[in-house]
Formats: sequence, C-alpha cells, structure tokens
Amino acid sequence: MTLIILLIGLALETFYGVFVEYRRFEWLIRIFHWLEKHLSRYRFWDGVPGVLLTLACPLIALLIIGYGLGELLVLLGFLFTVVILVYSLGPDDLNGQLDKYIHALEAAETEQAKQLAADIVGTEIRDKDNPEHLLIGSVLVQSHQRIFAVIFWFVVLGAFGALLYRLVTVLKDEFAEIHGGYADAVRDLYQILSWPSARLLAIGFALSGSLVHAFEGWNGNDAVSLEGNDSIIQASGLGAIQYESQAARDEKEEDAAGFWIREVQGLINRTLIVWLTVLGVTTLAGWLA
Repeated sequence: MTLIILLIGLALETFYGVFVEYRRFEWLIRIFHWLEKHLSRYRFWDGVPGVLLTLACPLIALLIIGYGLGELLVLLGFLFTVVILVYSLGPDDLNGQLDKYIHALEAAETEQAKQLAADIVGTEIRDKDNPEHLLIGSVLVQSHQRIFAVIFWFVVLGAFGALLYRLVTVLKDEFAEIHGGYADAVRDLYQILSWPSARLLAIGFALSGSLVHAFEGWNGNDAVSLEGNDSIIQASGLGAIQYESQAARDEKEEDAAGFWIREVQGLINRTLIVWLTVLGVTTLAGWLA
C-alpha cells in the first residue's frame, strides 16, 4: 500500500503539480504565535517541549482525521493519505523549476535565469559567488528536503512522518535567522530527522552515478555529525556526476551551467527510480514471505 500511495503521489506531483499553489503553511506559524502568546512566560516553552507542543496540534489532528476516515471508508483513508503525502512534498516543483531555468539559459534570458536560480537557492546569487557550483549544490540539497526526506519518513511513519518532516522544515526556515532556545531546538530536530535520509540519498547518488567518486565525496566529510547532512549530500552528488573531474568543458562557458543542471536533474530522477525500485523489491519480498 505504501508503494502504491507513493507512486500515485509522485505521479500527481510530476505530471500535474496539483498542490503547488495550495502548499501554504501560514497556519502553522499562526499556531506558533498563539501558543507563544499564552505559554512564553513558562520556562519550558523556549526549547524542545515548545517545539513538540507546536507540532503536536496539527499532527494529532492528522491522526484523528485519518483514523476516522479509515474507519468510515477505507477508500477515504487511502485518498486522505495521498493528499497528505502530496501536500508534504515541495513546496515547489523542483523538476519544473529546473526545466524553466534550462529553458531560460537556452533562450539567453540571463536575468530570468538569475531570478529562477535565486528562487531555487532561496537567496540572490551574485556573479562572484561561483553561481554554477552554488546552484548545483543547492539543487542537490533541495532534492533531499523537498522529495527524498519526505519519502523516507512516509515509508517509516506514513502520512504522520511525511507531514512531521515538512512542518519541521517550515519551522526551520521560519527561524533561520533567529537564535534562541526554541529556534535551536527546531534546527536540532531538523538535523536529526534529516540524518538517515541524507545518508540513504548519498548511497542512491552513488548507485545512480559514479559510485567511486560519490563515495570519495562522502568520505571527505564527517559521516556521523548531524551538521554534516547537507555537505554529504552535496559532496556525494557532485562526485556522482563527476563535476570536479570533468571541469574542462568543450561547450561554451555560458552553456556549461545548463549542461551540469541537466546532469544533476538526471541524477536526481535516477536516484528516485532506485529508491522506488528498492522499496518495490522489499514490498514484493514481504508479500512472498
């Protein structure tokens, strides 16, 4: 059932993008502000308990609604799970953004390409920043945050896990520039949730690209530290497409970024197929057993 829901959800996301305009999480921030208004005077709020309490409100509602729909009609529970999975992906369609970026490069629309790249990275890219490397590294990390980590936690904990990861990511982005007990607890929880899926994604990159170079990139980083999640994803992904070892290019410099974006886009799609294949094999093995 998990595999079927994943295939349906990913198909809806890939071909229709049905939830992109509806993926709004302002309601979570409103819950936070309401709780903060009433609980900030208590010492426990500024830390892990406060974060867990913020997350508990929507997640408990999810469990109650999911259970109720499942008891009422199995099909309703199934459809509700698909909706939660698709809602938890993104929030934007990474493949669609990359296609638009490549099209802008091919059309020599430099300013449009810069704006699209900034939308993916989440900040303005300056020419002196080595924009190609910055964009490719961000795409690799974004693929984990938007797709693979959500899939991992959906497989482990169902709709609860997928929504949990997305909500933590939303809080992490909201408090990115803030320091304090609550914000630090959010970042720690995000790193903990990202740790296993980041390593599995690195393995997926290795199987989908250059195995040796991907693991060389992994070995060059701290494989255990929670803070090393993004660097492992970037290093293994760049190694898998042999980004550094193929730095000498035959194409014109202005076309190089388009070439490497296609390479990393292909790597992400192949890795997704690898993940789904492994899940399919384990599901089939479970049925046969």
